[in-house]
Amino acid sequence: MDISLLWLDASVDTNETINRGLKPGTPAWVLMDLPSPALVEATVLNISPVADSVSQTRRVRVEIKNSKEWPAGVPSRVRFTEPEPRFAQYKVLGAGVSVLPSAPEGVGM
Repeated sequence: MDISLLWLDASVDTNETINRGLKPGTPAWVLMDLPSPALVEATVLNISPVADSVSQTRRVRVEIKNSKEWPAGVPSRVRFTEPEPRFAQYKVLGAGVSVLPSAPEGVGM
């Protein structure tokens, strides 16, 4: 199985997908819940053309380069604005450098 690219399917508020003009190629940031949290840059790959009327969300698929060969299915959070500077300590450039130090309790995006 090739895991050089990971896909994350996120349920994103429909209004956010419209207001941000999300489309394939839009940058995203993913905080992966690894033994030491890792913040990686990602790219929007696909946006569902159909919104779910009950949850008022659309499926947005983002793609992460996985040169560290992290396992697929790791709990993760995605955002479409660059994280604040306080998250810089978790950033993994190109997902190819070593995993960063553990996050303090309660750190989330």
